Amino acid sequence: MKNILIATIACIVFSGCVNVTNVNPTPGPTSTPLATPGPTSTPGVTLNGFLEGKFTIGPLCPVEPCNISAENKKQAYDARKIQIFMPDGKTLVTEEVADSQTETYRIKLAVGRYLLKVTNAGIGDFTPREVIIEANKTTVLNLDIDTGIR
Repeated sequence: MKNILIATIACIVFSGCVNVTNVNPTPGPTSTPLATPGPTSTPGVTLNGFLEGKFTIGPLCPVEPCNISAENKKQAYDARKIQIFMPDGKTLVTEEVADSQTETYRIKLAVGRYLLKVTNAGIGDFTPREVIIEANKTTVLNLDIDTGIR
């Protein structure tokens, strides 16, 4: 390290570089390559992140206040699956249902881009949403489903 410093100073002071060779190198710290931006992959290791959010379905009754049983509410949530596809929109990665009690969902996914769809969404078609999952991060996507019940 001293030799490199001396050579650098010699280049600056004398406006000419000098080659300095260390005849008896002493062991020192090895250099570590700079990290590349973004996630890196190690063979056999998958980097993951999470997709989560509020999943609201409603209205579930034609009049308010809604006196729907917990079982009927669970059936409404079970009927609407959150589907995660590869970006092509055809290759299904996973299919989950939201928790009817907390009205939330949480899905662990490998790092990458996905397309989210909801089955039996409600009135009208559900517009697929692009989702990007980053390593060790949580992507939040809240979903509101209008059942059309009035």
